[in-house]
Parts: sequence; structure tokens; C-alpha cells
Amino acid sequence: RGSGEIRIYNRQTKTDHRFFKVPGVNGEGERGALGVAVSPDWPGSRTLYVYVTRSSGGNLKNQIVKVTRASGHVSMQVLMTTPASSSPYHNGGRILFGPDGMLYAIVGDGHNSSNAQDLTGNLRGKILRMTPNGGVPSDNPIAGSRIYAFGIRNSYGFAFDPQTDRLWESENGPECMDEMNLIVAGGNFGWGPNENCEDSPGSTNN
Repeated sequence: RGSGEIRIYNRQTKTDHRFFKVPGVNGEGERGALGVAVSPDWPGSRTLYVYVTRSSGGNLKNQIVKVTRASGHVSMQVLMTTPASSSPYHNGGRILFGPDGMLYAIVGDGHNSSNAQDLTGNLRGKILRMTPNGGVPSDNPIAGSRIYAFGIRNSYGFAFDPQTDRLWESENGPECMDEMNLIVAGGNFGWGPNENCEDSPGSTNN
């Protein structure tokens, strides 16, 4: 998480080798190389996707990068970038491919709850859905946007039900009100600037 080093482990030989090292990783607090997704057609395409907090252009950013090895050469492409907060907390980081072949990722609210309800292009506090090349799917709920759902605090756990393909997400509450959410396209999952432990509506908005 702190080094950005990605290694491939061979279970038969019990050996491993370095596949790639993402440069500029910042592993302070809850930052770092926070999630890895393997291309659905691996090993036909030796491609990995990494959600990472890193220094880029003199600024800290949360990014999704695509790392591809071909003909002995490894290249890295940035697919998504959004500012990381000055606070080292709430960066999210879970990333995986869905049964539809799209790439899903959770971006934390950056320790600022207002981000979660901001739909002006702010990607923090959101669940994102994109093509394997980082593009916006034509059937996303907000036209022209990678945002798939919003009102997210700082989840780093979600998975697709292998029987129904439904997306479930675990949400970390502020010392209370942890949630298990069934994610729907375009859904608002309630986290925002007016939420707290005393009068939070909990799961009523989910």
C-alpha cells in the first residue's frame, strides 16, 4: 500500500516477481495503493488496474491507473484523477470489474461530507463506473459522467452477488450507523453535510 509495488505470486512454484511499481505513491494515513483489479481477460491481456493516492504535477491526487505489460514492456496510463484532500483520510479505494465488464471504484469523501452530495463534476464521495479504458458508459445514470451512485462516506468494501449480479456495498459510519447498501444506478445513499450520529436518517435514504 505504501510502496506502490505490485507483485505476481506463482502458487505452484511459491515464487513472486515484481510486475510494476506505481511511482509517487503517498501512503500516509489512509492513502496509498488502495485497490487492485485484474483485467477480466487476464492472462490474455496482462493488464492490471490500480486505485492509488499519488503525487502528480506537484499535487496529491486519487487516481485510477491502468498498467499493461506487452512484449516485455510495461506502460502506465491514468484513467481517472480527482484531488486528494489535505487530510489523509477518506480516500476510499475499492476497485473491481462488474459482470457487465465495466470498472467500478469507490472514492471517499476526502474527509469533507459536502463532497458526497456535490454532482457538479466532483467525484469524491461517489461510486464510479467506467469502461476498461476509462470512458463513460452510455447507460450511466448521469449522462456524460462516471458517477454511478453518490452520498458515499468512505467505503472500501463492495462486491457483486455471484447469483444475482447485484452490487452490495459496506459503508463506514462516523462511529455509528454502519450500513450495508444495495447499490442502484443513480442512487443517493444519504451521506452529506447534515449527517451525524444523533439525527442521521441512517438507511432510510438507501
